[in-house]
Amino acid sequence: KAAERVRSASALGLPPANDVDVNLLGPLSQTDADVRAAVSKLGNPAHRLKERLFWFHQVPGAELPDPSPPGSEFAVGDLVDIIRRHDEALRGLFNAFHANLDDAGAAAWVRALRRWHSIVSDDSYWALSAAIENRGGFEPRALPTEVAAVRSGALSFAAHGLLVEGRDAVNRNDSTIVQRILGVLGQLAGTGTWAQAAQDEIVSQSVTRFTKLCREIRETSGGKVVREKYAAA
Repeated sequence: KAAERVRSASALGLPPANDVDVNLLGPLSQTDADVRAAVSKLGNPAHRLKERLFWFHQVPGAELPDPSPPGSEFAVGDLVDIIRRHDEALRGLFNAFHANLDDAGAAAWVRALRRWHSIVSDDSYWALSAAIENRGGFEPRALPTEVAAVRSGALSFAAHGLLVEGRDAVNRNDSTIVQRILGVLGQLAGTGTWAQAAQDEIVSQSVTRFTKLCREIRETSGGKVVREKYAAA
């Protein structure tokens, strides 16, 4: 069964399992049911493209097959370089995700997302993605509009963990973490409108929570103020 799983992974254009990557990503379930479920998800082109953003393309120390599709305007060297840079950027994202959100952790997020921006803004990365899509023989094929949608959201997908932490920090009234995350997003303003939108969302959530708290205090203390007024009279 292990050999069958390896063959299935190869047919899908996935790299073989590697201890370094698995340790970084956490426990990896490889039961037949989980493998079948994972494969079935790849039948959705938009989901497949989004998931592929976060696949490691090259196992450390392994030779890489020619990723350049026939007739591509990109040289083999261009795509090999983007593979290396993509995998380095992806490791940076995972390392930032696992770091504490102190000053050093916030700086790690800024570095990781800036590096990720340089990858997903590079046409050669999307040429690589198209080559893997064609080589995998997936049906239905991804439409250009689906590729464009994933490309436009690639940075916000990568920052999802940071944004979830920001929302959670608002809910637990952790102003230190909220300010730190807003600072990270402020430093990423040059990477697209997503950063400002994320800032606005977190600030709006903070304002909503503060307004609710003020209303609750007013409702709770209002009656007490009236009673004390009449008692004094």
